[in-house]
Amino acid sequence: MLEKLRELNVDRLLSLDEAVNLSAFARALEAEYETLGLDQPEWLERSILNLREEIVKRTKAKDLADMKALEAELESYKTTNEKRNDAQRRLANLQKRLGLTAKAGK
Repeated sequence: MLEKLRELNVDRLLSLDEAVNLSAFARALEAEYETLGLDQPEWLERSILNLREEIVKRTKAKDLADMKALEAELESYKTTNEKRNDAQRRLANLQKRLGLTAKAGK
């Protein structure tokens, strides 16, 4: 695991679990260097930063995908009238942004 951490390439990490596992190992190494009063190697600092950034990125991507799925699910529960009202509201907002006036009766 030490070698994988030293030569870290986040593009080759297979899963979020693997990134979290390596991050935990890296933090344990960081704490041990601190306990021993040793300067931690540059590669360890860089790996910790890269892992944390990758974990945040992957977590955000998963959360966004979950959010889109929930939005789609909620949309499927809407009645036809609710969908029509939403479309009319979006159309009116677009027309306003474009400086167009909404046509009466539509």
